[in-house]
Amino acid sequence: MSADNEGCNALLTGLRKKMRMPSDRTAKFNLCKPTERVLSAPNYRTQAHTWKLLEILLDQNASEGFLSVTTKNDVAYVTVSKDMAESLEKGVQDILEGSGDWSISSELKNVGHQTIWFWWYLDK
Repeated sequence: MSADNEGCNALLTGLRKKMRMPSDRTAKFNLCKPTERVLSAPNYRTQAHTWKLLEILLDQNASEGFLSVTTKNDVAYVTVSKDMAESLEKGVQDILEGSGDWSISSELKNVGHQTIWFWWYLDK
């Protein structure tokens, strides 16, 4: 999966399904390595960290503003509260529309500050 139309639509479909059906809370997505062209959008100048699988967990019991990003081996785990899932949805929708350059971040002091950035897709 990439940030192209197909990848964004797959992510939106999976995320929206989890938001409607909270009993099945985890959405999994296979990822592909971003190209140098894609990495140039945010002016990324260092070696990109890549993962083969993205797992998004919608935690209906999490406090508002909860965002946790962890990685293990080839898997990136993103756990979000309902409001942050909505922000994540907006960010992916913006990528589809050619917008970006903004982020969502954790607001809970006991979790630590974590950020997910949204950058426009260059082929828009």
